[in-house]
Formats: sequence, structure tokens, C-alpha cells
Amino acid sequence: MMTITAAVATSLHNVCPLNRGPPRGACGQGSRPSVFGLEHPESSNFFLSMKILNDLFLDELAVMYDTEQRLIRALASLAEAASSPDLREAFQSHQEETRGHVKRLGEVFMDLKQEPRGRPSEAVTGLLKEAQELTFDYEGSLTIDAALIAAAQKVEHYEIATYGCLHAWALLLKEETAARILHQIMDEEKSANETLSQLALTMINEDALSEDP
Repeated sequence: MMTITAAVATSLHNVCPLNRGPPRGACGQGSRPSVFGLEHPESSNFFLSMKILNDLFLDELAVMYDTEQRLIRALASLAEAASSPDLREAFQSHQEETRGHVKRLGEVFMDLKQEPRGRPSEAVTGLLKEAQELTFDYEGSLTIDAALIAAAQKVEHYEIATYGCLHAWALLLKEETAARILHQIMDEEKSANETLSQLALTMINEDALSEDP
């Protein structure tokens, strides 16, 4: 019979699949290496198809639309893996907030007269894969909750940074409705991150420290 932790890790694997194709920004044949170790178009084609700030804004908005949908499932798995009732409640509460984020991001797309669309992020895939590995590695340990908080906060920091950029770009593009919604979501992500920090500092880390070596 599959253990709870194994089931959780399997669930996390489903929201962070690997081998999703070439990295974002990578191109096909006829391209040359860049300083980042990826590939980019030849100069003649590059300047003909150069993107503008609005394209970047929409692309990153799509990344967050996909990310939030994947996190709804990931947070459920983190909640199941948590041993602390307070941490489990925090994950469940933020899962409900995340459902709202998906809805509000859809509203942003509609305000921009765009169909809502998602764009997978390899960064998020990596973070969720790490959460899956931590769930396996610390099964049955008092340290599991500290590990889960660390994994969750890495995702929160990614989200806060991305929403900060999106908010700034929305202001520059004079998309006031989008800017307002994105700022609200960013504030909720900051609050969720602070909740995790408080749990770690007031109980979870001490519990992990008290475990016999």
C-alpha cells in the first residue's frame, strides 16, 4: 500500500512534470549560443521579431496564471504532508487564496482583451520537484514541517518577485485595473510568506531542533 508521503510526492510530481520541451527562450535549428547557455535567433531574424514591454507583460502574466493553477494542487499535497495542524491550516488557507488568484488573473486577461492562457515556468517546475524530494527525504521526521516551509517560501519569493515586476509594468503601460489587481495578489503572497515565517520562528524550527540526532 502506498504511504501518505509517497502519495503526496506522487501528487507533487503530477504538478511539476519534467521534460516539458525546450527551455523558455530556446530556439530551434539555425540558432547560436547565448551568454546564458541557451540559444537565441540569428541577429537578422531577432530584430525583425523583437518583442516589446507589452509582450513581456503578457508572457509573465501567463506564467503566473499557469503557476497559480499548479499551486492549487501542490498546496493540497503540502497540507497533507504537514505534521503540524497550524502549518496544515496555513497551506489550506493559502490554497483557497490561490483559487482566487487564478480567478483574478483571468479578470486581468479579460480587462486587457486577451484570452486567459498559461505558460509553464521551468523555475516553478524545479521548485515543485524540490518540494517532492523533500517530502520523500524527511518522511517521519519532525524536520518535515521545516522542510515544507522552506520549499513553500521559495515559491512565495518567486511569486512576490514576479508580481512586483508585473505591477510595475502595468503602471508603465497605464493598465490601472491590472495594476490594482496584481498589487492585491502580491500583498496576499507577502502575507502568506509572513505567516510561514512566523510559524517557522515560533514553533516549527524549534520542533525540528529538538529531534534526537
